[in-house]
Amino acid sequence: MVHAQRSQIAPVIAVKVHILLNALKKWPVEFRLIQFAMAAMYRSSVNRADIASLQLRITAVIQFCVVAIVLVAQQSLAQESAPVTIDTSPMATELLRRAKDSAATNPAESARSLQEAVDRFPNKLVPWNDSTDRFLSTPVAAEQFLLDNPPVLQSWLRAESAAAQRRFDQGEVLQVAELRAFTPAGLQCMFTLAQQALDQGRVTVASHW
Repeated sequence: MVHAQRSQIAPVIAVKVHILLNALKKWPVEFRLIQFAMAAMYRSSVNRADIASLQLRITAVIQFCVVAIVLVAQQSLAQESAPVTIDTSPMATELLRRAKDSAATNPAESARSLQEAVDRFPNKLVPWNDSTDRFLSTPVAAEQFLLDNPPVLQSWLRAESAAAQRRFDQGEVLQVAELRAFTPAGLQCMFTLAQQALDQGRVTVASHW
């Protein structure tokens, strides 16, 4: 009687497994292992294990697949909806705006505002040419501004060269190279850093300076 029941139910189970395996073929690669596991389970169990046990195993696998799909979908949705943040500084942007506004009439004040932005916000970003989606670091924006405004550059050199030299003498080589690069001490610091990188075989770093 038991063998008769198995012979009648086994084809039904086989059809269900076949349908499920065909569905699994459309799933992502990470779920293909489940397909092979189910096939192996069916081949090894259908002739020996109890039919009810086989049905429970199939149900458990289906439940696991559903949970896995939900978790992957939630993770993908979270990644897609994560906002991109830009580490900007409204105050640095304001100081650069003041430097721009006073460049023609008061180069000394323009230079002072410029260096204040660099000293206070060296690691912040500011909009590039008032753009809303392109940004520069505050020191790079200040350097570009100085190159575009020779009178401000001259005032800035008069105001910052002595301070840069003092810091260089105190061993602040990297800080002077990054924050006062256009001063004579700043140029010397960049040369020193480039030479150190070359001595260490770091050509890419040397080319940065």
